[in-house]
Amino acid sequence: MADGTASADGDCSVTLRLVSSAPARTAYSPDPVVQVGQLVRRFDDIDLRRTFALIGGMISAREGQDVVDRLTVNVRNATRAASAPSAQSIIMQLALRYDVTAEAIIGPKRSPKLWLARQHAYFEVQRLRPWLSSSQIGEIFGGRDHSTILHGIKRHKERFAEVSA
Repeated sequence: MADGTASADGDCSVTLRLVSSAPARTAYSPDPVVQVGQLVRRFDDIDLRRTFALIGGMISAREGQDVVDRLTVNVRNATRAASAPSAQSIIMQLALRYDVTAEAIIGPKRSPKLWLARQHAYFEVQRLRPWLSSSQIGEIFGGRDHSTILHGIKRHKERFAEVSA
């Protein structure tokens, strides 16, 4: 982060530049909350302090409390994301539990053993990574439609309610 520049590489790239006294925003999104959220997700705790120093240059007084509130939620979600297990590790754990392979859970086959494991995996990914949309979860599971994910989560909850009742 030399010379007032912060950058992050990975799934999404964001570059913020502070030019003299007037902050300039250059990123994929014009929304400062989205920009900061993307930065926070990419930096570790040490760089987090530097990131917050950039925030002051990004948020003007007229944007007010709404931006601060949304930023707080975004930072909280980014912190949770750092401590949450990855979707792949969730799938692998459930594959071991159901005695199937992770590839089979993601794959197209529809045997009862696999769809039980798959629906449980949908549920666990959604529960442990709530910021992921059903479409994003569908992409993780081999490009499945979001409605398939929602149906699988619903069915798993119904089965769980039957067992615990």
